Amino acid sequence: MALVKFLVSMAGRIAQIAIGVGLIGLGEGVGEVLFKVIGLFFVVFGAFDFCVIAPLYKLPTSGKLIRERLK
Repeated sequence: MALVKFLVSMAGRIAQIAIGVGLIGLGEGVGEVLFKVIGLFFVVFGAFDFCVIAPLYKLPTSGKLIRERLK
C-alpha cells in the first residue's frame, strides 16, 4: 500500500517520469525498442496520474481517486 501512496504522490509521479525518460535515453543498441516502450509506459502513466498496480489493492487506477480514498 505504501508503494501505491508513493506512486500517486507528486514525488512518485516525477520519479516515474524521470525513470521513463532515462529508459528512453538508454534505449540505444541492444533492446532499444523494449527500453523505449517501457520508458514511454512510465512517462505516460506518470504524466496522466495513472497507477497500474492499484487494482492489486482493490483501489481505482486514477491517482486522484486513490488520493481521495486514502485520506
